[in-house]
Amino acid sequence: MNPLQHIELHKDEFTKSELIIMDYVLNNLKEISTNAISSTAEKCNVSKSALLRFCQKCGYKGYSEFKYEISRYLLSTVNLELGDSDNKAETFVKMYSEQINNIPNTVTSQLMMKLSEIIISARKIKIFGVHETGLAATYFTYRLANLGVDSEAITYPSLFVEKAYMGNKDDLHIFLSLSAETPVIKETIEYSYENNCYIVLITQNDLHKFVDKVDLTILFPTFKYQHQNIFLDSQSLLFVTIDLLINNLASKLIEESLFNDQLPTSFI
Repeated sequence: MNPLQHIELHKDEFTKSELIIMDYVLNNLKEISTNAISSTAEKCNVSKSALLRFCQKCGYKGYSEFKYEISRYLLSTVNLELGDSDNKAETFVKMYSEQINNIPNTVTSQLMMKLSEIIISARKIKIFGVHETGLAATYFTYRLANLGVDSEAITYPSLFVEKAYMGNKDDLHIFLSLSAETPVIKETIEYSYENNCYIVLITQNDLHKFVDKVDLTILFPTFKYQHQNIFLDSQSLLFVTIDLLINNLASKLIEESLFNDQLPTSFI
């Protein structure tokens, strides 16, 4: 995720002074990328400690890291000139293709192999997703069933904590969350952790707060920017990531001869 997306994730947590900082940052990205912390704090009319807390609340260790990520974001941003509908369609497809091609950069073969091993050895598998990611959780469960792997999609928030509370150390809980900031997801991860379940988080948030509680994090790409005339949905990238994980698992099952004769030919 880029700095602007991290700011958006946490804006409801900001104090009045942090909202002032947010407004300045969003309107002065180039200045942030070059200014020292003292200069930025002065322009926002806040203390350096307040600015530091803002950066940390967004998930960064400090102002220097935040400033660096702003610089990276500016360098990666391109201007989209949208002309007629044909050019717009081409741009639309290109933006999706670029991010799909980036999936293997974070969803590495080592991560996929590790997840395959965990899935094969798990006693019970529960896949948690809420709202849009609930569709992905259901899809993930369906794809696992095609391989003869039993799992349960948990998509009703009212059941999340109860299902997590019933888990134990032999169970695998997979959480699908673009932001890893949805309150019910955060609460349920805590319960899964307390019950010693194996926890996998599939997310776009590279600065999520569960590093010490999640056993395996799988990051998939996020769109770096949004154009006012193009509406992009990261859910498509999540579905491609799931398919990539499923196909790796199929290969692992074939390798270990753990599949039966019902394995779909699409996986062979």
